[in-house]
Amino acid sequence: MKSRTYLRARSALVGRIHLSLDCRGASGGGRHIPREFRAAMQRIRQRLPEPPDSPGLTAYVIHDYLVAARCAATWQVPARIGRNHR
Repeated sequence: MKSRTYLRARSALVGRIHLSLDCRGASGGGRHIPREFRAAMQRIRQRLPEPPDSPGLTAYVIHDYLVAARCAATWQVPARIGRNHR
């Protein structure tokens, strides 16, 4: 049988994981937010114009990764053709 301390620690950890994975932003249910996040990442890869982020997407736990991907796409230097060419 597990000790009470172990069970309390495990319960607290599981609770934190659920809180961090909760995608309910300011937009209510928030079940569409992960889909919205993936669509935004796809637009970055395809270099399409970005609409403003919804409040739910802005409140999403991993929104910072979306912002970083946008910055990286903006700063990306085009690859040179024939890198060995001088």
